[in-house]
Amino acid sequence: METPLAEVLDLASQLIAAESRRRSVAFSEIVRQEESSFAARNLLRSGLYRDALYARARAELEERSESYWQHMASALTTGRVLWSADVAREVVSRLNSAIESNATSLAGVIREAIVRYGHGVLMSDFDRDASAMKENLKLKVQLFGLGRKPCPAVLEELLSSPRYCAVSEHFRKARQFIELDTPDCANGAKEAISAVEAMAQLLIADASAPFGKALDKIATRQLVPRELIRVLRALWSSTNEANGVRHGSATLASITEPEALFVLETSEAAVRLFLHLDRPA
Repeated sequence: METPLAEVLDLASQLIAAESRRRSVAFSEIVRQEESSFAARNLLRSGLYRDALYARARAELEERSESYWQHMASALTTGRVLWSADVAREVVSRLNSAIESNATSLAGVIREAIVRYGHGVLMSDFDRDASAMKENLKLKVQLFGLGRKPCPAVLEELLSSPRYCAVSEHFRKARQFIELDTPDCANGAKEAISAVEAMAQLLIADASAPFGKALDKIATRQLVPRELIRVLRALWSSTNEANGVRHGSATLASITEPEALFVLETSEAAVRLFLHLDRPA
């Protein structure tokens, strides 16, 4: 099961931030060594000193750029994140933010080291290099995405219309119950099926129709193949029969976590199908 995208990106960003701090300390020491070396040759006021420090900064930013991408790619792979255009945009945004922050930090170190010796600040080339690195990272993200399984639009986004507020709320609760540290499988399955029921009621324009009757109408109108209707009836029936799922029970709910996940994922597929069929007036 994939790790939530936000969690993966936050962990990658923490790794990137930690490396930035470590490398910033090391880079400051490199600048001090360069200053000492040029001072020994009485060249601190020459253009050679300024150019050497800018070259160091560009090389450092390029190394950080590659390292940050490795952190991000590793996190995305380990977290088994399903790929989409939205995921790609968020990854590029995070990487760009890291590059911009580091470019600003490196420029500040260089500026402090050269202005005291009468050098002007010429950041145009450095800024162009930083922009080129961001473009390079964007290409790497695109290439990475080519080998990833595309993911469908997030269901919550598809249900964002007020028309689907009841469906969305049931599905939100279903995920919430199942993603608890100790999953509440019974309530998770109940809410998932309730989301399908609410979507079926919208599809037939009858908010009071029980799930079974709603399925009958959908079948009569030939909106969905009867084989799929049978699958949904079986899913509804199985959750009705499990202790504590559809009806109150004095015993512990008998549905297991894998079974609850099956109900959740099958319910999501059914909601997506009904959404595709729904044509609100």
